[in-house]
Amino acid sequence: MSVIFPSSSTVQSFFYNTKEQRLYVKFKTGEKYWYDVPYDSYEAMKDAPSKGRFVWNHLRGRQQGYVVDNPGKKTPGGVGGSLVGYGKGTSVSPRERIKAIKKLRKEFRT
Repeated sequence: MSVIFPSSSTVQSFFYNTKEQRLYVKFKTGEKYWYDVPYDSYEAMKDAPSKGRFVWNHLRGRQQGYVVDNPGKKTPGGVGGSLVGYGKGTSVSPRERIKAIKKLRKEFRT
């Protein structure tokens, strides 16, 4: 699994974990998300001319996803490495939350 650093005004980096079937996205604002999507979605994002527009049009609010870190905003659960699900069926156990945050910090080099 390799991290992609696209030429984008909004997306800093992204990668896909085939074992978990998750697309991880880090924005230039510092926000981090993961989306539970098939590999085809990752391939489509790689091929999209605008990575930010792809996230907005195909992932955000349309796919099951998680806010992993949202340091610049004072949203519930969105400060300092929290993990908040959005969309239907997005509950996350505390153990999975901690594991995911540690993993993302390592992989996103934060």
